[in-house]
Amino acid sequence: MDTKTQIKALTVMQPWANLIADGIKTEELRTYSTSFRGPLVICSSKKIDRDACRQLEVDHTDTTIRDLLGCTICVVEVVDCRESGGEPGVYEWVLENPRHLDPMDVRGKPGIFNIDAENVILLSEALEAELKA
Repeated sequence: MDTKTQIKALTVMQPWANLIADGIKTEELRTYSTSFRGPLVICSSKKIDRDACRQLEVDHTDTTIRDLLGCTICVVEVVDCRESGGEPGVYEWVLENPRHLDPMDVRGKPGIFNIDAENVILLSEALEAELKA
């Protein structure tokens, strides 16, 4: 039997996925709580949140968004989950320590799902520094 190491993943629409990877977005709002704590791969969905792009003045046709749809974006640590003070039934997943990943095609799923950890590759520190510059 072939048992592969799995890592938890979550699908997030663009531009939010990139903002998480860049450490700008440190909370992910969901309509459900999670008891999960630990490493979580953020995958971008194949859809773009155009309303968010307009609100954030982000060009949804930009290649940094268009080229990163339906793939791994980064890995973060889920350190907490709490009820949102602003809306009942909304939970804030607290995310820390984002690290960019080499993009790998992923078929997203609702909620937290598993992907093969051996396919998740951290970008080199030099490349990551270049991305942040």
